[in-house]
Amino acid sequence: MPQGFVLSAKLSRYLTHVRGLRDPDGPVHLFMERASHLGSHLGPVVMQLPPTRRRDEDGLERTLRAFPAHVRVAVEFRHQSWFVDSVRDVLHRHNAALIWADRRGRLQHPEWITADWMYLRLHGGSGKAGNYGPRVIDAYASRLSGLGCDAYLHFNNDATGNAVRNALALKARLRAG
Repeated sequence: MPQGFVLSAKLSRYLTHVRGLRDPDGPVHLFMERASHLGSHLGPVVMQLPPTRRRDEDGLERTLRAFPAHVRVAVEFRHQSWFVDSVRDVLHRHNAALIWADRRGRLQHPEWITADWMYLRLHGGSGKAGNYGPRVIDAYASRLSGLGCDAYLHFNNDATGNAVRNALALKARLRAG
């Protein structure tokens, strides 16, 4: 892999969906054992909870505690019950990022910065192929450039290759300032 390249890895749904964050030590250990082969190329670990999973601060705390301290964990909550100050505090305590997830052209959560870095998942765009137009790309570039921290982005609008095109457009916009 090229120097400086990092790969974001998604935690197995076995822990998040099947076990519901119960007894996370074994699944996290197994995941980290397998991910260790990436070495310095391991970027953030994405933990996406199912839309039906309601707030469980103890489970979240145990799961984040199970990760080695140097591992960046990004958490995507898809149930509104998670968006309370005490959950924000748990994320902050573990330097875990709340994933800003754009679905259907809008963020569906508070714009919390809970770590010294952030993670943005762009799931949509417009039209059947899911494309983010220049206006939206410019808006995200403006938001990101003002944050002053590392930002990881994942484009998930890939039916016709728009994810790559949109990522390159955002990169160019950020470099242009």
